[in-house]
Amino acid sequence: MSFRCRREELNYSQLYVATKLDISQNAYSKIESGATKISISRFVAICNILEMDPLSTLAPWFEDVNIAKPEAIALVRSC
Repeated sequence: MSFRCRREELNYSQLYVATKLDISQNAYSKIESGATKISISRFVAICNILEMDPLSTLAPWFEDVNIAKPEAIALVRSC
């Protein structure tokens, strides 16, 4: 599920999420649209705000890029 879909499902505004992240609404909009790349720590922070499990959200990507799951889990948990 995309950040936008989940945010709308929770009835959160972009401004609400951006405020929680301490960034502007415009900056968050660029994250949602894919115009801005984000770090793993920012990804985890957004997942937490949107009540999403970071590992479950990334699971399809792990398969696409052939990353070893234990390595990915360690990376996400370190954030």
